[in-house]
Amino acid sequence: ETFIPMRLREALRTVNVDGRPLVISERTLFQSSREPPPDSVPSYLPRYLIGSVLFAGLLVLFGSMRKGWARRTFYTLAGFFEFLVGLVGTIMLALWLFTNHDVTFRNENLLQSNLFSLVIFVALLGMLVKRAWAPKIAARFTLVVAGLSVLGFAIQVLPGLDQTNGEMIAMLLPVHVAIAWVLSRRVPVTQEATT
Repeated sequence: ETFIPMRLREALRTVNVDGRPLVISERTLFQSSREPPPDSVPSYLPRYLIGSVLFAGLLVLFGSMRKGWARRTFYTLAGFFEFLVGLVGTIMLALWLFTNHDVTFRNENLLQSNLFSLVIFVALLGMLVKRAWAPKIAARFTLVVAGLSVLGFAIQVLPGLDQTNGEMIAMLLPVHVAIAWVLSRRVPVTQEATT
């Protein structure tokens, strides 16, 4: 918060050095004509949730259609999503394991964004080029990722697990569930291999 000038000002007002206040007096050198910043951070949760539900609905629509172009569109959109989410999750995990970065340490967002999504990305690429191994792997890992995402939402009620990550859950959970639902409904390997 001390990157925000007003927060830094408030913090410096409370600092004492050898029992004396660090700030003795204040004066304004420049008064901006801009609107003052809001007192609290606006919540983007409704926007993220609406966007996520719309994207999830689009994936379900394409994933439920039997046309080849719709199936390829689903694999492409879902694959792009899983690649981005998996990349972010892998970076967060690496920061947690290999650095002293406070924000990424025990970050609950790893339940929403994790490296398993990269496995799904590879499996979706395999499905796009009709590899027999891909549907089973994609279906299994999407269930794991959706399950972790739901778990990340459910544990918010537990004491001590109070990270502010509602926006991340709203943005990713519906899409994870939609992809898992579509891929778990797909006819097993034989259809994917022959179409």
